[in-house]
Amino acid sequence: MAIPSSRFPPESGSAQVWHQLDAALRHQAISVVAQMAFNLVKRQAASAQQEVDNELPTPLDQAPQ
Repeated sequence: MAIPSSRFPPESGSAQVWHQLDAALRHQAISVVAQMAFNLVKRQAASAQQEVDNELPTPLDQAPQ
């Protein structure tokens, strides 16, 4: 259950709350979300590359026996 905020009335939509935030706080929030998105994409790319690397035969796999 959400705790009512004394700063914003309960009927405020998220857009209204966003516009009531200080510009510095909006900038900080955008920066945090952008950094999180960057880290997610970077981690997914590394994971995908690891999968490709694991599927490629190693030189030992190709050596005659």
